[in-house]
Amino acid sequence: MICQTAPNGGRYLQTKESIARLIAVETSMEENRQQGGPGFVWSNQHALFSEFSELVWEIARSDSSAFETDFDMKRLESLASRPIFVIGCHRSGTTLMRNLLDGHPELVALPSEGNLLTNFHPRMKRMAYADQVEQMSKIWLKRLVHSINIPPYWLLGRTDGQRSPYVEFVKTVLAIADQPWLKPYAEFRFQIPIMLAYAVHSGRTKGAFWVDKSPGYERFVRTCLKRFPKARFVHVVRNPMDTLASMVALERAVFGHAMDARKNITAIKSALKSAKKWRRKLPVAIYQVVRFEDLTSMTESSLKTICDYLGIEVVDTLFTATVNGLPTKINSSFAEGPTDDVIAQLPPRAALLDSETIHILKRKTAKLASEFGYEY
Repeated sequence: MICQTAPNGGRYLQTKESIARLIAVETSMEENRQQGGPGFVWSNQHALFSEFSELVWEIARSDSSAFETDFDMKRLESLASRPIFVIGCHRSGTTLMRNLLDGHPELVALPSEGNLLTNFHPRMKRMAYADQVEQMSKIWLKRLVHSINIPPYWLLGRTDGQRSPYVEFVKTVLAIADQPWLKPYAEFRFQIPIMLAYAVHSGRTKGAFWVDKSPGYERFVRTCLKRFPKARFVHVVRNPMDTLASMVALERAVFGHAMDARKNITAIKSALKSAKKWRRKLPVAIYQVVRFEDLTSMTESSLKTICDYLGIEVVDTLFTATVNGLPTKINSSFAEGPTDDVIAQLPPRAALLDSETIHILKRKTAKLASEFGYEY
């Protein structure tokens, strides 16, 4: 069993005292976020994030009190087997795709990148399963509060004097993590309880699919299909010139300068190569390639194609970018503005790239790009 009492023998029950401590930490986190601004949050919130996740974990792990929720384990087991992997190169439009799919009532879209195969599993594969679940729970607690420095925040709400939705989230994770049917999912085993708990607490347990937006998973298509024979893939591609320019703009904003252009070009080429490969090898019932430019300029027809592919109806809520049903801002290196600006054609950003970089990009990607209608 994963759910154990605190290692020191104490019990951090969901009492008035523990709830008061949690409310105090949450208040400090929110005050710090509001005062700090975008560049300030990650450097100053780390200690508060850690205190919050540790406290929630200890309360949840040792609290034996019951809570009411829609908790049909058979339904969750069925949902776990049906992922949609939104894949493609970073800065190619995968976030927009995820945020649009979030609006469909039959889809459970993880509110941040899954990144299990590209990040967490390589680092955590030698841990005991209980430790993997603990680490992933704490990582996702932070993401549920403050995912990528873009609203909305506090996706499950705030702790009040009666209950904490984050304690209940972790308790749900722990209950699911002990299920024997998780074992065949192998490396995904310690991520699925997170996704299913999120489905429970976002009210999406009756969904047809769950959505994992993970750029880079185009390198792991075989692994995903081995663990999830019912998986679907939506591979987003974008004009390589704009993808690289977006990478450069983001790097300048975060680091103050652009990083290794050749490394970014290699990543773009690899993603296009994978799109070409899997589009030819896999049937259209499993693998779909979507152009970012079509998604932004022909949104209705693009989303209708995706809904037909998934066997779900087109609904109006698909056309607003959301996270857990809450409106979100555009995740762009170039634009600011209201949510409606997400559905807009973004202009080329070749001005960010010097002539040598452009020459290398063209030489490395022109032939592959032409497979998807990009000519330069």
